[in-house]
Amino acid sequence: MREYTFEFKDPSLEESIDRYIKRKRGEEVYICIFGLLEPSKTRNVFKIEHLLPLPNCTDKDRNIYCLPPEYLDAVVLETESFTGMRFLGFVHNHPGTRSVASKADIAYAGRMRIDWGDRFESSSITLFTRCLMAIVGERKTMRVYHVEMSHDRSTYTITPIKGKTFKYKVLTRRY
Repeated sequence: MREYTFEFKDPSLEESIDRYIKRKRGEEVYICIFGLLEPSKTRNVFKIEHLLPLPNCTDKDRNIYCLPPEYLDAVVLETESFTGMRFLGFVHNHPGTRSVASKADIAYAGRMRIDWGDRFESSSITLFTRCLMAIVGERKTMRVYHVEMSHDRSTYTITPIKGKTFKYKVLTRRY
């Protein structure tokens, strides 16, 4: 079984996440992750090379909820076309609390894989059936979850993975 890991291309990407979160002063943020998946016989590495912040379009409390815009599909396709990189997943934060995936986070990640998988695979840009969900919490902690669909697309699993960061402490306990 192959292990999945992630790494940021350079420290400026993490600095950008940190600055953006600070500017939003306690609001949840949504940032698309783009890059490459480098497979090998023993592990697959998600190489994070580009970030794209999107507005929080929730009609609920922005300190607790984050919802990307309805035009997310179009933004992802255009960014992939422009950069030549693949959409790898997303980063969001939990202001003032831990970087643990909530029930809403897990449900969103699963819906994203189910909803986007068919649409993207039928387009000219193929999105694989796995992605990342990264959550930034208090005290510069980050959990990165690998979200993977089953072969028949009926279920998905969410597993914390290890990775290389320059700024954040990566936690790999699920909860």
